[in-house]
Amino acid sequence: MPRTSGKNVLEQTPRAHGHYPIEGQRGKRVSRWPRRRENTDRCSTNLPAAKRIIVKRNSFDSLVRSEAVSEAATWIRTRWNVRPRATIILGTGLSRLAEDVRIDAAFDYSRVPHIPTVTAIGHAGRLLCGRLAGLPVLVWNGRCHLYEGWSASQAALAVCVAGALGAELLVTTSASGGLNPEYQVGDIVLIDDHINLLGRNPLIGPNDDRIGPRFLDVSRAYDPRLSRLAEQCARRRGIKLQRGVYAAMLGPTYETPAEARFLRWIGADMAGMSLVPEVLVAVHLGLRVLAFSVITNLHRPASRKSDRAKARQVRKEPTRGEDVVAAAAEAEPRLRQLVQDVLRQEAER
Repeated sequence: MPRTSGKNVLEQTPRAHGHYPIEGQRGKRVSRWPRRRENTDRCSTNLPAAKRIIVKRNSFDSLVRSEAVSEAATWIRTRWNVRPRATIILGTGLSRLAEDVRIDAAFDYSRVPHIPTVTAIGHAGRLLCGRLAGLPVLVWNGRCHLYEGWSASQAALAVCVAGALGAELLVTTSASGGLNPEYQVGDIVLIDDHINLLGRNPLIGPNDDRIGPRFLDVSRAYDPRLSRLAEQCARRRGIKLQRGVYAAMLGPTYETPAEARFLRWIGADMAGMSLVPEVLVAVHLGLRVLAFSVITNLHRPASRKSDRAKARQVRKEPTRGEDVVAAAAEAEPRLRQLVQDVLRQEAER
């Protein structure tokens, strides 16, 4: 975003959900965003060079993010002038939910200013704007991961942009390895808490108090009302829905047996490589969060050495990305029904 004169100001979206200011919306006068860095060199965008902020992997902090969010939100708004009620992030092997969206506009991530590209298997890298189950939605078909070289702030940028456009609800999905002995491959788990072992937090850096507090309470990060609603919808459909704690690992390696034992010991029910940065930013912005994970492979951590040989027999073959995608795809029809039922209930509120 170019610097403005004293008469040209950004106008802020409603504060109720902690949104970023974006151009072209009515509201009160706010101060300019902090001055951007000059030593950056990467981001795909079609904006004129004079209006471009170029950012590179792992150099993306809140000073740059604020301007990048404003530019990306303005770019989308000029092509789809609708306030989304919800934003949805589709994880590994779960992209077919996009087929249910009544699409008004669709863009590859490479076209949207500052949105990171994706390289992970099973991620389409496409933004869909439209309606799902009666709600206006932004659907991010694929996500970037920290193991691809992006920072935690960049991994959560899609949520920031959705918040700037007015979204009130985040529905996020992922694939994960099961640690809980009650889980089976193909189970859908409703996430009710997480353990952040990424070693990263997207809120590090200068805080903008207009958006959210410096020290964020995440004791209720996953909205209890939405969780109860999801369980009710699952019961009506006859869908088995587990609950559990998600452990976020940096990746890209899968967990060793010792890591699996440790994760189970500290209270994790499943382990994955994403989701947490998005959730933290969503809570900071005031969005309600509903998160699902599909169990795509199993760990059976044993507490005694005598049990470890038996535990290894659960996975006779190494975990492969292709197998993870296939297992997620098997559960996808049930997850599609569940997400749409929840959104339909929200649309009727």
